[in-house]
Amino acid sequence: GNFLVGDGGVYSLDGAGFVKRHQGELGRRESIGNLALLLAQLTPDYDHLTQALFDRYAARRDWKLSDADRRRLNHRLCAWRRRRERKFLSKIYRECTAFTVVRQGRLWSVFDQTFGDADIRARLLAERLDFLPGRDRMLKDGNTCTVWLTECDGQALVVKRYNLKSPMHRLNRALRRTRASHSWQNAHRLGFCGIGTPRPIALIEERRGPLRGRAWFISEYEPGPPVDRLLRDPAVPEADRLALITRLGALMHRLAACRISHGDFKASNILIRDGEPLLVDLDAMRRRFGVAARHRRDRDRLLANWRDDAGVFGPLQQALGETEESDMRGG
Repeated sequence: GNFLVGDGGVYSLDGAGFVKRHQGELGRRESIGNLALLLAQLTPDYDHLTQALFDRYAARRDWKLSDADRRRLNHRLCAWRRRRERKFLSKIYRECTAFTVVRQGRLWSVFDQTFGDADIRARLLAERLDFLPGRDRMLKDGNTCTVWLTECDGQALVVKRYNLKSPMHRLNRALRRTRASHSWQNAHRLGFCGIGTPRPIALIEERRGPLRGRAWFISEYEPGPPVDRLLRDPAVPEADRLALITRLGALMHRLAACRISHGDFKASNILIRDGEPLLVDLDAMRRRFGVAARHRRDRDRLLANWRDDAGVFGPLQQALGETEESDMRGG
């Protein structure tokens, strides 16, 4: 966002406090660090362009690149991405330009700043945290969580309440991060990585000092169908089905590139909007450095949805296999 392109040129903005002038030409190490910082602003979808961009940059600088230069760029790119992600995720639990924190009795909550005003948020906290038959539509009624569709100020919302099944379960969860908090963080992590998910609206927790009780994760309602419904629908043209399978392979690539494992990669947790997959049910999702084994587990769980459908299973296995080979090469 600090570079504008027009009239055949590139214009730099917002340099106060950051731009530094050095004596002479920047050295190779500093230049590679600068280039890595620029590339870190892009999501991993663009990583396949990195080496071509580096080659062109080096040619303009009259450099002959070594393997050490390429490793240094990749190392600095990963380091900048981790730093940017940590900085971004540190903001999602506190008052800032993007989020607002609300305390109402025993409830502590953080809202997306763009959702409503103070009165609408207060009404949501007072009226929408319990399922009401006739007003809401139940999506899942389980022991550990209850999920329903509701409406607040004309906006359709999905409310996921994480229940406490017994006094022992309450005690076990009291000093741990809530699963709603994991979902809130993971939704924003996916957004940061350029991976689709319904927009997170609010995280709400019961708090008494350091103790946590029930918790709620609220997101926008996404009316798109789950991916298995489209892939099994005979009315969907074959070309569209194959394109969707290719997008599932690309989704797995992005997750692996971002070192993210979903943890429950069944078809019902992948919704389709305008042909693009969106991930839901994020409380088991984790970012890990040793992600290969869990990535394979996600892959196998996804394939298991179509064991009885050779028309989907074969092409999907091929798409995911190609993705896995690409990841092994550094993708």
